[in-house]
Amino acid sequence: MPICNCDQWWLYLKFVSNHP
Repeated sequence: MPICNCDQWWLYLKFVSNHP
């Protein structure tokens, strides 16, 4: 399990961008 979850962060950003 990686310490930095860059994938989750990216998905979160996309989700927030799609849901302003």
